[in-house]
Amino acid sequence: MHRYCASAILIISAFSFQNHASPMKFSNTLLAVIVIFTTAPVALVVTAVDLYGQDRSAQPPEDQIELRSGGEIEVRLIDQTETEKRSFAIFETESGSIVKLEQKHIATIMPVDSDQRRYRKMRDSLPATVEANWEIIDWCKSKTRGRTKFKDQIQYHLENIIAIDPNQKKARQLLGYEDFNGQWSLKDLRYRKYGYVRDGSNWVPKLAESVNRNADQRESKAGSYREQFSKWEREIRRARLSVSALERMLFEVVTPESANFVFEEGGKKKDQPLVLRKMFVEAFGRTPALASAGALVYFAITDVDVEVRERAMTLLLQPDFDQDFAMGRMLTFLDSKTFAYSQRAAVGIRELSQVEGAHAARVLVPLIDSLVSVREVPRPGATQAGRLNTSFNSNGVSNFTTGGGPQTIKREVSNASSLSALQRITGKDFGFNETLWKNYFVDNYTVAAGGIRNDP
Repeated sequence: MHRYCASAILIISAFSFQNHASPMKFSNTLLAVIVIFTTAPVALVVTAVDLYGQDRSAQPPEDQIELRSGGEIEVRLIDQTETEKRSFAIFETESGSIVKLEQKHIATIMPVDSDQRRYRKMRDSLPATVEANWEIIDWCKSKTRGRTKFKDQIQYHLENIIAIDPNQKKARQLLGYEDFNGQWSLKDLRYRKYGYVRDGSNWVPKLAESVNRNADQRESKAGSYREQFSKWEREIRRARLSVSALERMLFEVVTPESANFVFEEGGKKKDQPLVLRKMFVEAFGRTPALASAGALVYFAITDVDVEVRERAMTLLLQPDFDQDFAMGRMLTFLDSKTFAYSQRAAVGIRELSQVEGAHAARVLVPLIDSLVSVREVPRPGATQAGRLNTSFNSNGVSNFTTGGGPQTIKREVSNASSLSALQRITGKDFGFNETLWKNYFVDNYTVAAGGIRNDP
């Protein structure tokens, strides 16, 4: 049974007529009417829209409208507008018709979930076999967060499997059954008998459930931030708001609780436009949390734009941020395969170590280890593979050779930025001599383990 309690029927009528009172001719005028049937005795009719002369090549649905009556429509949202008395959502349907629907009939408008759409098509044509149900279960689980997103669908197909074959052991176990004295019984009933309560997918003592309830509440809060972030992304696609308005929206979304989610879902994405990367940096800079500090470290080291890198570094130096945490994150880039990242990390550590209260001693050994490293560098005289090279000997005879062979070689490379950081922190200069630096560290930053004895 489909889970939707409402359906949308699009009726398109083509009319061809000629106005004899005027030299202007009208032909192929399309009238689009969408009728949404609900369980109520009265149908809701959306105003028809004249589509004469428009290109009718339909665009793939990008948004999903959830109706207050319980139904859903997949559309491509064009605009949300207001008149003097009413507000409308204007959208294009899958058939290419442009319609408008009063906002009072709409619960939410969200980006369309292509996975859910694909699932429904697979389900509607699924053979009634055990194998087919297992295949669609595996498909659901293979999707991103599929076990959560398709939780109800997976249970539905597991129930189908045991209806077809009651002795399917794996399906029984996944549904919570256990073999008790040769009979399949739901273990939920047995746990409740002994005073356990359900906590997610586990059975736990009542005390543990009350402790975990707070964590669930925090997760619920995070869900609201995810919704706000999705709304912000939709506004970017619609291109209706100014840059400053989009930035203010992002400032409201980024909080200590949501900062890590926003960074993973948006800030860390590859090929983000420069204007958006600048927005993310400013938003994280206004939220002095550990997740925000980690995001700023990422921008300060990896961004291709020097202005973005410098701004992220400046924001990290604010007293409200945890500079020790930021230095720790930068240490992970010191041995990066990308030498530029290693250099920028050393520069960042140098600056952060000068903030009052920063504990610079813990970064000295990693900085010493990064003074000299073995890296791949272009091989002198290397030519591009397959390239034809011409040379002449002393007799003027030409020689032709084909480029190839190793293009790089490994050699020791000195990191002047690491040396600069060590000099700034310690006030000493031992060059790139790692041995002298480590001797200095042992003599000045460690204490003898006195008073320790070996009792028999």
